[in-house]
Amino acid sequence: MRKNGDFYTLMSLAEDHRDEDRSRSAVYYDIRIVRACEALLHCANLYKMLGVEPNAHIQMTVGYGGLRGRTLRAASPNRGKPLTFPKNHHEDEVNIPAITFRLGAVQAEMVELVKKLCEPLFVIFDYAEFSDEIYREIVTEFISGKIR
Repeated sequence: MRKNGDFYTLMSLAEDHRDEDRSRSAVYYDIRIVRACEALLHCANLYKMLGVEPNAHIQMTVGYGGLRGRTLRAASPNRGKPLTFPKNHHEDEVNIPAITFRLGAVQAEMVELVKKLCEPLFVIFDYAEFSDEIYREIVTEFISGKIR
């Protein structure tokens, strides 16, 4: 963390530790949605603890790497169909354009913000899209402590 409040987090994809064969073959869309939600909550909680005003505007960027050769699928078998999308043969990295949000509005705008952080990633898997209901369901379950 810098003195001006900027911070970053670097993590490997959780999928690489979860895949049974450890082949780095998948990106799980439900885990990506949860991780985006988690990042937003972490950011908001950190700035609230530092005394940043609720009306402050926060800017966040996210980047994903190591994506070439992976398929997009659900981690949870209960998630519904389709469970697997075509393999990504072209893009190895996706950098999400910066999103800006008001600190005090994170909870109310969570689904929309998570969608902004995830959609550009999902599009490299044959233009995969998920309904707002899927995002809402996964975000709501995560915030309420339910894990599938």
